[in-house]
Amino acid sequence: MTEFTMKGGAELVAKRYRAERRFKSYGVISLVITALFLGFLVVDIVGKGWPAFFESTAEIDVMVDPAVVDANAIAKGDFQALVKEALRETFPSVTDRAGKKELSGILSSGAGDWLREAVIADPKLIGTKVSVPVLLSGDADLYLKGYQADVTKAPGSGDLTIVEDGDAYVLTTTEPLVADQVVRANGGVF
Repeated sequence: MTEFTMKGGAELVAKRYRAERRFKSYGVISLVITALFLGFLVVDIVGKGWPAFFESTAEIDVMVDPAVVDANAIAKGDFQALVKEALRETFPSVTDRAGKKELSGILSSGAGDWLREAVIADPKLIGTKVSVPVLLSGDADLYLKGYQADVTKAPGSGDLTIVEDGDAYVLTTTEPLVADQVVRANGGVF
């Protein structure tokens, strides 16, 4: 029998093991870097998407007119029209058609839903003035969340008073607001 021996065989094996350990460590490092980037990406997506889970509303006093809401068929009442009319009464300086259309654009198409639910739950509200939250449109919601890009600031001509009322804030002015003016106070809470 012949024996086969290599010169420096142990050194080659040790060198190969070092190369294998180096290759494994490169793989672990690349996996850690990938996990860090993936974690950053997930945090970024959740951070940017989190505001979408919240909606902006405005508290408006709405007169539930018996001519619009029939007590025998409450669900068929035009609650959206009642909310729009209440918003127009809040801004009496808006009188032209275009201004009224812009003012109505602040409201969501589902702005009357909470009023409908309240009146269905308590029909005695027909003929009374009810304070209800109304859902704002997507553009108004984005503006209040600070994501609207085309915002211009103009100095006001009157005094603005902000009064805290529990969790809400009541704004009053000495000059009437017009439809294209949006007041943002306390980081969007009003």
